[in-house]
Amino acid sequence: MKYIIKCFKFLFVLKKKKQPVFKGLTDRIRSGKGSEISLLSVFFLFLTISCGPLFPTGKPFFWKVEKDGKTSYFLGTNHYGISLKELPCSGTILKKLKSSDLVLTELGEGIQDTRQLKEWKQTFTISPNNEDFNRLSPESQKFLEQKGISKELTYFNLGYELHFLCLKKAIGEKTALTSMDAQVEFVATRSNIPLQALDTLELRKPVIKHITTKEDIEKQIKFFPLCLKYIRYDIATYKSGEEPSAPKGLNKWLHNRYSTGEFDQWALKHRNEKWATQFKKAHQNHDRIFMAAGLYHFTRAFNLIDMLRRDGFDIERVSCQDSLHNEISDQGLALYAN
Repeated sequence: MKYIIKCFKFLFVLKKKKQPVFKGLTDRIRSGKGSEISLLSVFFLFLTISCGPLFPTGKPFFWKVEKDGKTSYFLGTNHYGISLKELPCSGTILKKLKSSDLVLTELGEGIQDTRQLKEWKQTFTISPNNEDFNRLSPESQKFLEQKGISKELTYFNLGYELHFLCLKKAIGEKTALTSMDAQVEFVATRSNIPLQALDTLELRKPVIKHITTKEDIEKQIKFFPLCLKYIRYDIATYKSGEEPSAPKGLNKWLHNRYSTGEFDQWALKHRNEKWATQFKKAHQNHDRIFMAAGLYHFTRAFNLIDMLRRDGFDIERVSCQDSLHNEISDQGLALYAN
């Protein structure tokens, strides 16, 4: 209801200012010119254009978690490509985030924790003597050089750079501002809410070792021309609130690389078990926890939802419609994301 009121307030302002579009419509109504259908069509088209952005569609991957009279919330994120502002229910999500007494994210860097971030980069970013790059085929090396991607990177970060390059191709330079994880951490830090990391250096090492290989990079380069369609499909699917599925006729390899038991075992099972233990411990000492992590941690095999339900937590997916009123500035996100 509040969005409808906002729309009509907006139209009222236009009328007072005698904007041409609004004035032209009202003049035609007073004069009786044009069919009623045409007038209604123009009016509702204008209303849609003016107010459409206030009504995000779909259902967010957002869960309410209850036990012992305490209520927490989980947000399944799409790491890059979609801003928190674009989600249906974004106003409610922000409200629950800002009223929490502890925030858990995968890295939990915050703005100040540069020491851990530096340690992560030293461990996962640089390949000694360009070893990973030099093992690739001459064709793949040439492709990476043409794209301006550093030879020093590990396979994991070569894959990340390729994915980020495709994201920029799909949604432009604003890509760096579309990290929901960074937005959550930024709001927590700005609101003076304690921020903790779910992952540790040791916990993520097996993921890096087992998931991204030379073969992965070769295939990612081979299928790169199709990545734009895949990225757009992935973003649209997430926004709709549908469970991810193999994209028909698109880059199936990019999806299938995350559809193996190996991925579930190394990237999800072990980490989720640790995270579930960490959350249960935090639940004893906090009343309102907000957790934000990659969507697969909540929807795939060995997911956190099932684990915690077995321990007596009542968990349900939240459904609502409201918008975010520029609580998170692009300038603030740019400062943090960089």
